Formats: sequence, C-alpha cells, structure tokens
Amino acid sequence: NICYILKPNILFGFFCLNNYAFEIVYDIMCVWRKIMSEILIIASNNKHKIKEFKELFKGSQVLSMQDVGFCEDVVEDGKTFLDNALIKARTLQTFLKSKNIIASVIADDSGLCVDALNGAPGVFSARYAGEHGNDQENRDLLLKNLKEEKNRNAHFCCNIVKMFSDGYYLVGVGKTFGSITQKEIGDTSFGYDCLFLSADLNKTFGEASAEEKNSVSHRARALQDLQTKQKNFQEQQRTIQIVPALKKEIMRVHFYDYLTELSEFDPDIKFDENHVPIYNWFDCYWEDKDRFPIFFWENNKLAGLAMIRELDNMLYDIAEFYVIPEYRKNGNAMWFALELTKLFDGEFCFSTRFTNPRAIKFWDKFSKCFDDFGYTDDEIWRNWSIRRNKKD
Repeated sequence: NICYILKPNILFGFFCLNNYAFEIVYDIMCVWRKIMSEILIIASNNKHKIKEFKELFKGSQVLSMQDVGFCEDVVEDGKTFLDNALIKARTLQTFLKSKNIIASVIADDSGLCVDALNGAPGVFSARYAGEHGNDQENRDLLLKNLKEEKNRNAHFCCNIVKMFSDGYYLVGVGKTFGSITQKEIGDTSFGYDCLFLSADLNKTFGEASAEEKNSVSHRARALQDLQTKQKNFQEQQRTIQIVPALKKEIMRVHFYDYLTELSEFDPDIKFDENHVPIYNWFDCYWEDKDRFPIFFWENNKLAGLAMIRELDNMLYDIAEFYVIPEYRKNGNAMWFALELTKLFDGEFCFSTRFTNPRAIKFWDKFSKCFDDFGYTDDEIWRNWSIRRNKKD
C-alpha cells in the first residue's frame, strides 16, 4: 500500500510496511500541527466569542472569519450539534486552503434540549418557530408545547471543534442543566435565558449576571473540556480523534488486524484468497455522513480504533471497537470507550457474541458506568443499550 501526506508544495510518499512507519509519519504530523496551532481562525464574527477564545488560547493568534475574508453564510443542516460545528469547521478550512492559509479552525454549535420534547428544540433552537433568530416566537412556541407537561427538565448543550489543517480535530462538550419555567423571568433579550432555571444558580439565566452565567454555562464547560483535551494532546496523553480520509489506509491495516483477531470468536468473518479479511463497509465510514471512524492515541502512539454508526436521531451503534494489544493496560480500553460516548449526544447500543467472554465482561463493566443501561440476550449475542447520563 502507498500512503501520501500532502503539505503545501510537498508530497511525501512512503510504503506502509509496519507500525514503525506509522509512528514516523505521526511524529512528522505532530511537529507540523504545533506550527499550525499558532494561528486560530474562529468560525464566527461575534466579538464576545472571539474574546472568549483569545483568553482560552493564549499564545496563539486568534482571528475571526472576517479577518481572513470569509463572508459566506454557512448552511447548518446537520442532525446534531457536532454535525453543525463540523460543517462550519470544514467549510472554513476549505476556504483557508483555497487561500493557501495554514491555520487551525475553531467552530461551535449549541442549543436547548428539553426532555419532554425528546431533545427539541435541539439543533433547531435558533429557528424553533420557523424564522431564524426570532427569540420571542421561539419562547412562545416552547411554552405552548410544554403547557400540559409536568416534566420540564432541560439542558443547554454545546459542542466546540478545533480542526487542524490536516483534518484531525478535537471536540469539547459542555452541558448545563435546569428546567423550563412557566413564564419568562428576567432579561428577555437573549434566546431562552429567561425561561431556563439553572440548577447551579437557582435562578434563570435571564436573572443571572454575565459572570454568574459564564461560570456555569454550556459554552464555558465545553471550552474547559476542549482546553483539557488540548492539554492532554500537547502533553502526549490519551486522546481520541475522528479519522480523516488522509489516514484511511493507515486505519485499514490496523482494522484488518482487529478482524483477524476477532475471527477467533466470530465465524461470520471471512477472508479472501490472500487471507485479507472481507469487510464491505470500510470505505462507507468516509462516504456516509452517519458513520464515524475513530482513532485512539496514547503518548503519540496509535493505540486503537472504533467505528460508530448513527442508526437514528441521537441513537448510535458502537459497531467496532479495538485496542491494540500492547495498550490493553492502565484502564486504556475503558477510558477510550467512555470518551467515545462524550463525542455524541444521545443513546448508544453495542453487541458482543457469547463466544467472546472477555468482551462480555468488559462491556458489562462499561455499561454499569451509566445510570440508565440494560441488555437483552439471544442465542448468539448480548445486546446492550446505554444513555449518556454517566455516573460521577
């Protein structure tokens, strides 16, 4: 196999012979990434948001879209907050490449999720009543839809993406919990703030000062999460990253190792005449919007992989999960599995054959990390489901 890495005016070609070759490439990318991280472009022209990010990424040059000449309206038609953040990040990154600008991009998306409305308004928070940005109509519709509801629990959620020029990105996730009041209380000038009774502050965001709100807000917590992941990344600790197409062939080699090992427990895994495992959906993970290929890293070394599918709105299947044998220690597998659930907001399902007792034991332990979990058994499989309200 030949794998290419593209950089401005440079093309590196090398034979993917073994893990040592992969490690050399990743070391090169790490050096390049440190250079790129000196310039950050925020997918926003909001001055307050730009100021927030400047405080977070001290030492980097932080610019707005306007600063780099990007004036397009980005269509945010994703099904999740992460989808929309990625749409903005990728659109801006494509623009930067067209201008030969090497920089990292920061993009975010957020909204209100109400339990009794199955997570609505969600990604439609800004246009819940139809017209984008009509806060009063959005609030009126929300109160109308909750008129007969006793369960008024809700939370704000924010996903922040930092995308590097090579396609890798880190995701920060933040939530703040509370409930929806019966009427507007406090300042009505911003979104749903006057309807959201914060569990942390015991007052609505509309009543809270800017300092109070920022201390517990979903965006502040997402920024803290991103900052932690950035620190771990810089200190070469454990992290997970969605795999760009540039790294697909590297993933393929390790994925075949996984299938070969799994074939000991799964007789349905077949091999071609060259004893290469047959897996017809591998390329789909870069072609379909509802599939996500993921790498696990520890200390700058590739430690494993996963394949996630979105089966339905906010329902995700952990289709494949693999930790490279030498990294199956120090709780790595459990840490990677738990981090997977933080990438996506919703429910998860996964299955394991009874012929693989070690995997059964691991996923049983994993599922018990959550308050809301369960499983069903048939003759061949144990099928789990979990909801992301992880225990402290």
